[in-house]
Amino acid sequence: MPFMKGKLLDTDTRWEFLCQAVDDRTPKERAPGGLPKSRYGPVSLYLSEDKRNLKSNTDVKKRINRWARRFLFKKAKEMDVPLDKKMIEHVSSLFVRDNLCVFKNWVEDEPNLKDTKLFEAIQSSNWNDVRFKPPPSLDSSVGWRVEFRTLDVQLTPNQCFLFSHSIQLLARMISSLQEDVNFYIPISMVDHC
Repeated sequence: MPFMKGKLLDTDTRWEFLCQAVDDRTPKERAPGGLPKSRYGPVSLYLSEDKRNLKSNTDVKKRINRWARRFLFKKAKEMDVPLDKKMIEHVSSLFVRDNLCVFKNWVEDEPNLKDTKLFEAIQSSNWNDVRFKPPPSLDSSVGWRVEFRTLDVQLTPNQCFLFSHSIQLLARMISSLQEDVNFYIPISMVDHC
């Protein structure tokens, strides 16, 4: 049974309480037109440029840092890098809030452009329930990963093990499908916090 502050809860999840615990929005940011969610909360957009990812699926309000978006588009153009509009929107959305941690030597030293620690520090200030994780560095043999963070029940260690392996098997099964299956649903259907 889930408890908080010595009282029995009528929920099986702690995610909502985590979202509230780190909700540092000002009253102005909580008002209509402000930031719609806590730092910890459900994801608000899809990253894929897949044709099945319809614009209508991103049906929840999201905030984008316009300066960051312009900067990223400009840098991509200057470096002659193919534009990934969804990724630029995602990264721009991370900058609508102040970063929670900046390590002195990361800002003052010459940046290592092959290292992703600074990006991870920024991304870690905004915990979504699903999150992509880049490799620790561009030279790393570790690939890109996706992290599934929330569950609606508090699992036992055995159930947690089974769940994580089920996700892995499901991902392998989906990637091996030969047919064109569309798994996209409106984001609002998974928006729970």
